Amino acid sequence: MLTAMNPVLCLEGRILEGGWRVGSRLPIRGEAGFEGRTGGNFSVGYIAEREGVSAYMKVFDIGRALSSPPAQIATELQRISTAYLHEKELLELCDSARLDKIVKILGAGSIADGAHVPILYLIFEKADGDIRSLLGSLGAVEDAWRLKHLHQVAIGLAQLHQQKVAHQDLKPSNVFVFEEKKMGAKIGDLGRASRLGKTADHDSFQIAGDPNYAPPEQIYGYEAQDWVDRREACDLYHLGSLICFLFTGLSPTTGILLNIGRDFMPHPFGPWQGVYADALPFLTAAYTRFLSELESKLPFWCKDDLLALIRTACDPDVHRRGDPGARVMFGAPIGMDRYISRLDRLSKKAEVHARISARSKNVQAGA
Repeated sequence: MLTAMNPVLCLEGRILEGGWRVGSRLPIRGEAGFEGRTGGNFSVGYIAEREGVSAYMKVFDIGRALSSPPAQIATELQRISTAYLHEKELLELCDSARLDKIVKILGAGSIADGAHVPILYLIFEKADGDIRSLLGSLGAVEDAWRLKHLHQVAIGLAQLHQQKVAHQDLKPSNVFVFEEKKMGAKIGDLGRASRLGKTADHDSFQIAGDPNYAPPEQIYGYEAQDWVDRREACDLYHLGSLICFLFTGLSPTTGILLNIGRDFMPHPFGPWQGVYADALPFLTAAYTRFLSELESKLPFWCKDDLLALIRTACDPDVHRRGDPGARVMFGAPIGMDRYISRLDRLSKKAEVHARISARSKNVQAGA
């Protein structure tokens, strides 16, 4: 992806539709400053500005397509165009439905100057950062901060599900925080999202999102037929994984694979050739061991509540994953509303706990 060969990397100063001006480019993989970031394989980021407002600009990387073998270039360019239209349509759906916990689209279009095929871009409201980068820069983050943002992420997932959209790639780097604007956390990057009744290219992938956060059924090549199990239960697993990450830095997917033993690891991790249903007893046992390890790393005051949330949200059995009370209802919903209410209660309890702890420290300091 050398700058001289890739027009996507040379857009600073361009004036776009709607009066946006392309500002500085963000580091890409292999450049200084990229460390700690994720993504960047299929798009390039810029800061765009208009009338004193800064925004984030996502540019779809045609450089990869142009560097493909000649016979594949047209196919690769069509794939990029399809991905752009898919994400743009979903973002416009979210905007029209007023989904306030999904990062808002501010603009979209193409750049063409005759020297190359049009470059496609999307412009979003600019966050203070993603939750992964902020967690590392804020020092000692309080439990109330974590739980407040987890509650907002759960609301965002519920908003998507109400529109029959599943995110499929929820991870720390796709949760954006708007502290300065007092808007809390929002979910971004719908590039791998699925919409009921509309087929996207990545819907046929065994793992649509980041493999590091993939639920067990995807790793073992199983595809549930029901939309709730196939799509919404994947989002719930990712929510449970986010809880684990924010409080412990651990991943249920990694924890399960480390505890299951090499003989039962699927390709490409190990030699297992069996089906998902046959692996489930071993997955469940490995998950139980992981939860035992997790227990000592959670805050003592909310350990049991968090474990209960994680246990059901990341259950290796996709048909059982979710709130048990909701799962027995008609349609077997995952019960996202129940996770929202529990995270809300925990967030409020965390604020009380923080005030009590601060008061106790002040008393001790004055003694």
